Amino acid sequence: MPEKCVIGVADHFIAHLLERFAEQSGMQSVRANSGQALLEIVQQVKPDFIIVDNELPGTIQGEEVIWALRSNTRTSQIPLVLCSWLPATEAQALFGEMTAYLAKPKLDYQGFLAAASLVNSGAKSQPPGAVTKTDSD
Repeated sequence: MPEKCVIGVADHFIAHLLERFAEQSGMQSVRANSGQALLEIVQQVKPDFIIVDNELPGTIQGEEVIWALRSNTRTSQIPLVLCSWLPATEAQALFGEMTAYLAKPKLDYQGFLAAASLVNSGAKSQPPGAVTKTDSD
């Protein structure tokens, strides 16, 4: 199981929920409230993975954060988990393949563990959205 994650999610309730999931699974988490803060924290913490929201506010917003992390040689190998309102297929078309996808607002502990498991295994979610809960859950 990964040991450290950075959580950069726009909605404070959802960010807090993800922090609790990390704590419950024995992980350390650090929360970033803006895109710029996330980029700075990632350089300091060197997390095992990053949960990022494409709507993260700031002078550098979520979408820009994703591309900045991918283009930086020091962060490009850190697995990214997208937490978004977008359907998984649309998110993949916009941002490319992610290690995992967490669908707002249907977040649960099992989905978090599944995303962390994909990070740990080095696999990617197949098909996009495989980590999300279905409407029948």
